[in-house]
Amino acid sequence: MYNSSTTVDYNDTGNPLGLADINSLQIREYDTSGDTPEIGSLEDEFGFDGNYADINTDDLDGEYVVTPAGDSSVALVLEGGDIVGAVNEGNLTDYTTAWEVTSQDLSVDFDEDSVNNGATDSANEVDLNTNRGSSDVEVSADGLEQADLLSIFSASAFNAQPLPSYDDDSESTIVLDGVGDVTEDADFEGIDEGEYEFEFEVSDTTASDSGTVEVTESDVDASFSQGTYSQAAGDVVNMTIELEDTDNAWVQVGDEDSGFVDVLYVEDDDDDDEVSFEINTRTLGTSLGPEVVYNSEDDIVQSEMHGEIGPDNEPKYENADGNTLSEADGDHDFSGYLEALDLIDTDQDKTNQLIRPLQPTTYEVAVGGDNVFVVNDDDESELNDELELATLDLTEPGVDNVQTWTAPSDSADADEELQEVLDIVSQQSDIAEDDRLVIQAEASGIYGHMVAIDEAGFDALEDGFDANTLYELDNRTGEGVDLTVEADDSTGNQQATSLNLEDVANQDVFILADNDGGQMFIIVDTSSDAAFSGSVDTPAEFTAELTYDTDSSERFEFDGTGGPLGSAGGDNVYDGDAAFPYFQADSDQSQSAEFTIADGTASFDNQNADEVVQIANTGEATVSGTTNIAPGSDASIRVRSDSDVSPSFVKTVNTEITEDGTFSATFDLSEQSVDDTATVSLRVGGSAYGQTDAVIVEQVSDETATPEPDTATPEPDTATPEPDTATPEPDDDTATPEPDTDTPTESNTGTPGFGVVVALTALIAAALLAVRRDN
Repeated sequence: MYNSSTTVDYNDTGNPLGLADINSLQIREYDTSGDTPEIGSLEDEFGFDGNYADINTDDLDGEYVVTPAGDSSVALVLEGGDIVGAVNEGNLTDYTTAWEVTSQDLSVDFDEDSVNNGATDSANEVDLNTNRGSSDVEVSADGLEQADLLSIFSASAFNAQPLPSYDDDSESTIVLDGVGDVTEDADFEGIDEGEYEFEFEVSDTTASDSGTVEVTESDVDASFSQGTYSQAAGDVVNMTIELEDTDNAWVQVGDEDSGFVDVLYVEDDDDDDEVSFEINTRTLGTSLGPEVVYNSEDDIVQSEMHGEIGPDNEPKYENADGNTLSEADGDHDFSGYLEALDLIDTDQDKTNQLIRPLQPTTYEVAVGGDNVFVVNDDDESELNDELELATLDLTEPGVDNVQTWTAPSDSADADEELQEVLDIVSQQSDIAEDDRLVIQAEASGIYGHMVAIDEAGFDALEDGFDANTLYELDNRTGEGVDLTVEADDSTGNQQATSLNLEDVANQDVFILADNDGGQMFIIVDTSSDAAFSGSVDTPAEFTAELTYDTDSSERFEFDGTGGPLGSAGGDNVYDGDAAFPYFQADSDQSQSAEFTIADGTASFDNQNADEVVQIANTGEATVSGTTNIAPGSDASIRVRSDSDVSPSFVKTVNTEITEDGTFSATFDLSEQSVDDTATVSLRVGGSAYGQTDAVIVEQVSDETATPEPDTATPEPDTATPEPDTATPEPDDDTATPEPDTDTPTESNTGTPGFGVVVALTALIAAALLAVRRDN
């Protein structure tokens, strides 16, 4: 308490209070139990030492006022410990004179019981809480000196200060000066291994707390999930770095020998001790932003080439002598690093490393435990604390095969998972109108570009691409990717009908990619008018062709610094000549497949010489046949009596088109009379196919004429098949829409099975393809 004058005159009620000699003061209770506050009984008396007085509050607990010893009816007004006035007891309600004494609470908690002493993962959050606005908190721990403590509590929020040298505890104690509630990281980097009990004591009260932290020797390690990551250049590669005793690391992609370098900061953000991320090898090294170059679902990946690395994790670039590298103008350390590695010139920036996308070759990928990157005396890059080295092997992409499949009628995007599509397709070049057409292209080197185009970005690799993405890729002439799906014949001066990719809805045309297997599936709803540029006059023969074009003399180059687009010789991508970025000049690749969109047809077995279907009047009469409608399609067989049959009948039994294009169902016709006539048809999606006359017989003759349509579905072959150019003769049995008003009376379900075969075969094909590429 400070007294600026020994006499205080305070105009309280209009009459001055003359208080002489207030060097002797009393602490009295402040009683608020009545209607008006009162000055209560004496607790302690004290005097000034000069102009100051220290009050011992050890035995106090409650609200008090300070009064002159000679007049207990007057309370002194205190502000910040200074006496600034006096108030008569009758006016206590108009002024703040009371002050409260309570016990100070202090709690200090460390977030982790154990922490390592390495350069990374050595932080331990401290939560200091007190019921006092601010106070000085002294900190000590057996085994730690003042310098250690100042290092641990170096964050500015702690306001850590050394004790004065004359203090006996100055060598082993520090003070957190004027702190209130604080939540901040303590840093144990470089602290000796051991268990430390920290004592926290408020310097002017008895409030205290303690906490124990075990400091362990840093054993930071990181390793790649694979020694070699192999992927076609231009596609997306997946990498995983496994971490030990740390949640972050620094990575260098490439080196001076491969002609390209990027530096990454990676951090495990979901606490699974690893960082998994994708690299788009088509956009890596270009001028594009990080969102189309690197992707991680659960972790943090930051890049020097694309975007920037945050200041808390920024890499340091040094020469062999430990001096910081910088660009010639001192602007940016990373550019100075690239200059020192002779990857760019002094007047260039980081986007000048490449003149075309990363080419098929091997690239070293190194992970380090700290953020220091060094250019040694041999002008080679090194990681100061390299933990492991892996190889990114970019192989030459290409077009290996194109073939067609069919799937049951539905919207193109009805199945959004690739495996779902593999489970239902059957290889077939004769596609029934209204079924789904699936064009499979075993092609690589284009999926990174498609990721950069599609609005969904990396998610499109799992969720599917818009058809417009493929349209835009095809429209970028300089990229050299040419997809044509076109009818072989045109009418008059009209252009041939072709597959429509521009601005078409996913329900009409949808694309699923198998980036790892190097293949894509273009799924088409053939019942959609929007799927094609014009009407499809069945039967219509089409050719699907995918070509990677090159220029006869010039290779692909970016059309500006950092691309990412370009063409032969570096002209504009839309106007320049085609040059697939990963091929030498004059080295086109192309694959094609022919298919026919035809009317859906069906033919029935057990026909007599007059081509009338015979059906036995038994409880288990079998009606069967073959169709070009996609295997797996839900169908039904209907037998309807002719109008002159009495009693009339309609029998409908559910079935499914089998893998080889056959169908069958069992009927109970035991109540029908021999020679009753009827019509039999296959019904799919409300339409009737192959309507044929039928007759009820006592026994089906063995000598019946059974049609043998060629509808067998071949097993997928891992080898590239020769295109099937034969065009089937059109069937006169055109689908006839007919309302399905009858309730099925029985149900026979076929056994699909073929989807599993297709899936397994496709996986085998992908495996063989991968082996072939590796070799």
